[in-house]
Amino acid sequence: MSRFIKQIELELPLINPNTSITHQEIQFKFQSEDNLKSIIVEKTPEIIDRITTYALKKGFSPSSLNNLKKCSYFFYLQKIAELKIDDTIEEHMAYNTQGTIIHETLEEFYKEYLNKNITKVDIENSKNKILDIFNNKISTEFENLNTETGRGLITKKILEQYIKNFIKAEIEYLDNKQCFILGLEEELSRKISFTFENKPLEINFRGSADRIDMHNNTIRIVDYKTGKVDSKDLSIYEYRGQDKWENMFTDKYDKAFQLMMYAWMYWEKKESGAFLQSGISALKNNSEYYPLELYKQYTISEENIIRFEADLKQLIEELLDSEIPFIQRDNDRICNNCEFKGVCGR
Repeated sequence: MSRFIKQIELELPLINPNTSITHQEIQFKFQSEDNLKSIIVEKTPEIIDRITTYALKKGFSPSSLNNLKKCSYFFYLQKIAELKIDDTIEEHMAYNTQGTIIHETLEEFYKEYLNKNITKVDIENSKNKILDIFNNKISTEFENLNTETGRGLITKKILEQYIKNFIKAEIEYLDNKQCFILGLEEELSRKISFTFENKPLEINFRGSADRIDMHNNTIRIVDYKTGKVDSKDLSIYEYRGQDKWENMFTDKYDKAFQLMMYAWMYWEKKESGAFLQSGISALKNNSEYYPLELYKQYTISEENIIRFEADLKQLIEELLDSEIPFIQRDNDRICNNCEFKGVCGR
């Protein structure tokens, strides 16, 4: 019983002696964890048709495939059954909203430097402009959010600090050099041709890179992250006979998978002879830049691209395999924050 309810129980009879308080006990019968059965959705011809239609019309993004690897049942509910979550008005800033505000702020700031060089002096002279853009985003596009008091104000101050840390990191990165802004929220796409049920089938892949820049013949695909980032999750290597590359195609190393997929989609667009990196600007970690590391190399090779495409193709073949059903993952901490946990009973 909460302290507030206890206080009412004690004080209300003093105010109104006629008050009668009773207590009821309710017992719930729970099914033991051992007896819980995972939900399985068989891939009927109709569902297979929906998958191929989705692949043709919309295409698979890194985040959708990461969801597939984590929980194929979640992927089914979100992309195939197209189950919608409750889209209520936010009073406090959700994590995805925080990310949207940061992304849109940085995109708007860098627009004037698109297809141009940017220098340390440019950033130093524009510190206040970035913060003005940020505050304007919150007051106009996210006016339903309460950022004047309480938790909303604290979140706003944290995001302001993220931007200040980003500015500081950008100034340090551009010290004695300049970089050329190639793209902002750059739409990336690529296709893979399959033979499915004795017919040709093209699967579309898509994504959006927050920023693409170039310095000294090295192109960087940069993804902004407001959440936790650990550089070890971006390091692929062999250890005691185990190749960590394979983890990208399980429910682990989702950030590495995303960065590698960005690189794969961009590969055919990059200038011949240019080196390619794909990395994360971790705003929560003082905007430190963490590049994807493949076997102690920070640039991505054509061999890496070819290997990734082969494994990606296998992942899609398994998705199209009618013998492999969509199945609910084992109940764990990921399920606690799942938007569909009410559907599957986790």
